[in-house]
Amino acid sequence: MDDVLRLRKLHAGYGGGAVLQGVDLRVGRAEIVAVLGRNGMGKTTLLKAVMGLLPCTGEILFLGQEIAKLPSHVRARRGLGYVPQGRGLFPSMTVADNIAAGLSIGAIRRSRGDTFKGAIEDLFPIITKRKSQIAGTMSGGEQQQVAIARALIGKPSLLVLDEPSEGIQPSIVQRISEAIRQLNEDHGQAVLIVEQNIEVIAALAQRCYVVENGRVVDEMRVDRTSVKSLQEALSV
Repeated sequence: MDDVLRLRKLHAGYGGGAVLQGVDLRVGRAEIVAVLGRNGMGKTTLLKAVMGLLPCTGEILFLGQEIAKLPSHVRARRGLGYVPQGRGLFPSMTVADNIAAGLSIGAIRRSRGDTFKGAIEDLFPIITKRKSQIAGTMSGGEQQQVAIARALIGKPSLLVLDEPSEGIQPSIVQRISEAIRQLNEDHGQAVLIVEQNIEVIAALAQRCYVVENGRVVDEMRVDRTSVKSLQEALSV
């Protein structure tokens, strides 16, 4: 399987303090890969390093090209779509304007045409039904759907999600999970997701990396029967 993302010996941290301790990780094309671990183990740091929001050493190969020295906005335009923890919407802007920001930042891949945009609007109808609403007035689950749609509307080669189920009611979590799975199945959308909701990982991911103290300590195949093994990995 060709890799959309490969990390080799990745180190990163804050203020001179090391968090990531030589992480190796790969995401194949059309693959959903999860990163699992307890709080404070380096999961968000990993995603920030991938997105260029933290300085790092080591290799970050994206679509076969080294991007570790590129600024974050260039990585986004090359096809990395990012939904940070807390969603990162512009709260005083409308839903339509937030989505437009995704188009201006994201990698506009004309080869997918309008079919992909239509699929996103079908899976996240809130972005058309509420396009004139100020984003900051929406519920957390509604904002998360807008944030994911904004990242996807730029047609990224890899969607990067940080705790997308955090603080969201279960029915909305299920809706988001189903939308991501359908995009993966129908359009080959590759996803790298940090998540502590075991049910979400079991429903979405094909593989999972377990991170402990900034290191990958396990890698496992995942399916809907993997809940027990994932719970055991999280309790290590």
